[in-house]
Amino acid sequence: MVIRVRKLKAARLQLEAAVRLYFSDASPVPVHTLVSAAYAILRDINEQRGGGFMVKDLHTLVGAERAADLRKQFKRAENFFKHADTDPEGEIEFNPIETPLPLFEAILKYVEFTGEKPPELMAFAIWFLLENKDSLSKDSPYGIMVERLLATNPSRTRAAFFREALEFLGGSPGERGA
Repeated sequence: MVIRVRKLKAARLQLEAAVRLYFSDASPVPVHTLVSAAYAILRDINEQRGGGFMVKDLHTLVGAERAADLRKQFKRAENFFKHADTDPEGEIEFNPIETPLPLFEAILKYVEFTGEKPPELMAFAIWFLLENKDSLSKDSPYGIMVERLLATNPSRTRAAFFREALEFLGGSPGERGA
């Protein structure tokens, strides 16, 4: 069976799969790989549309030498997990903490481009805000939402949060196909 998939749909499917894996505490390698693939699509579309700055565009704000270092750092794990042409016996020290920020940013870009707010993606966005609550202004709309969520149940697990969020947002894991 052959299917037709547009770029934004591919990004959405990759992000949804990454979110399901993330909340099931699956291996961080495939999560990061899926996030990297979706992020690349969304960043390219953003660039083509003349969109706003994204984290992986940070290299554009610094000198050429530092820019090369930043690009290499951002793509280090992404490239390692995809290629073995120059280092077939290679090894990497990967910190899974590198994944949530680009996942969050990719979700925001997807929503910006499509106007869609898929429940699985919104569940992760809320989780990300909860996990980074100290970075939010308490007076901002996100800060207020996070404070309310924390007041109701501050100690839920990832999996429990995901189930509750999907129920609240009107979705269920894996309900969409290609």
